[in-house]
Amino acid sequence: MIPSAENSDYPKFVADQVLTSDNLNDLFGYLDEQERMTRTNLVGMGIVCGLKVITAADGSSIKITKGVGVTSSGYLVAVPDITYTKRTSNVFDAVKCAYYDRFVDISSKTQRFDLWELKQDAEAEGTTGLTSTFLNDGKKIVLIFVELLEENNKNCDPDSCDDKGTKVTVNFRPLLVSKANADAFLSNSSNNTVTNNAVLLTETKMPRYDVASTLLLDSEDVFEAYQKILTPAFIGSVKSVLSNAYTKLNSLLADDFPTDPFSTINSQFAFLNNGTISPGQAINLQYYYDFFADLLLGYDELRKKAFDVLCECLPDESLFPRHLLLGEAIGFDEMNSLYRTRFISSPVLCCCADDANAVKSLFRRLVLMMDNFLLKAAGNDTFNQKLSIKITPSFLGKEALSEKAIPFYYNVNTGVEPLYLSWNRKRTETNTATHIL
Repeated sequence: MIPSAENSDYPKFVADQVLTSDNLNDLFGYLDEQERMTRTNLVGMGIVCGLKVITAADGSSIKITKGVGVTSSGYLVAVPDITYTKRTSNVFDAVKCAYYDRFVDISSKTQRFDLWELKQDAEAEGTTGLTSTFLNDGKKIVLIFVELLEENNKNCDPDSCDDKGTKVTVNFRPLLVSKANADAFLSNSSNNTVTNNAVLLTETKMPRYDVASTLLLDSEDVFEAYQKILTPAFIGSVKSVLSNAYTKLNSLLADDFPTDPFSTINSQFAFLNNGTISPGQAINLQYYYDFFADLLLGYDELRKKAFDVLCECLPDESLFPRHLLLGEAIGFDEMNSLYRTRFISSPVLCCCADDANAVKSLFRRLVLMMDNFLLKAAGNDTFNQKLSIKITPSFLGKEALSEKAIPFYYNVNTGVEPLYLSWNRKRTETNTATHIL
């Protein structure tokens, strides 16, 4: 039998039926779960907008901007702008019904680690002022906890002391947790990679040439300045970010690229620094620099597109059932934070097919650039021959690689998949790829 929701049945009332608490609770549970599942499955889950962390330079206050989010269990979190200047002096007590297994060991009913609740100015009792020392200690992470606080209702007066049932109050608690403990409960998630950083690719920039403005007196100085950039460590870092992108996007790329196409970059370009560089390669060091700059520009396009592409059919409810990670209290960076619960959209909203194809196309271009770079192979002295000097209009600046002319050091029209057809996806879709300079 196909597994169904936790609340998979509900009561059907009949005339003269005696209603019990179980009847009413079963009905509420069924309707509540259906509503929460509708949010996560047809809309998405994670931080939708806002909920940014703005901390004063001296650490004396933390502002959480207005915003909306949905936990993986479908609880809707909507809060206004609030500035907090205090925290609880003692750790926040999470051992309250309904217990949250990320914070509480359910079997022993003990708290797993320390948490501190953020407080406003007016809440002075039992609080301590925020300081940068405290926020930096353990690298505090800000989160919002959806607390479901169960309280027994009693109405005792001289005439009656009947049990009035239990009231559940939903509170949004702004909490602080150390980075180490955040790592611990993230690692307990069945799929924390998808929740937080599946498409969070590291931003990487190409080092500028000869920024220190040293004296370049002869051609050897020029070549050495390029070699100081194109070191094994730098080439290894490029390999690392490209391979990391392949790993994180593997679910989209595996059919077209069953293995990492960038796994051999280090060995392919080892000759740049191991003493085996040929005269033809040495005289063209500037183009190796340009090639790696192209790779990182192409990677940056992929990184930005991949950031928006994540969507999932039937998402895992256990990812972050009753909390949303907002980011670091000190050094918050919305784009690059590893401690921010990214929004995972429903496929019905994020146009998954087209977005996925765009990511595939951008990744394929990187692979084709590697495969069609004319100077890749050691001993290739092709560019020793005299070449006519031509000036081709292009863009130099912040424009995406797709908008630039294709550099002359690529084979653009060879192979089953010519590079020019993957250079600018929009051009290819409109049959104007041949117009790329």
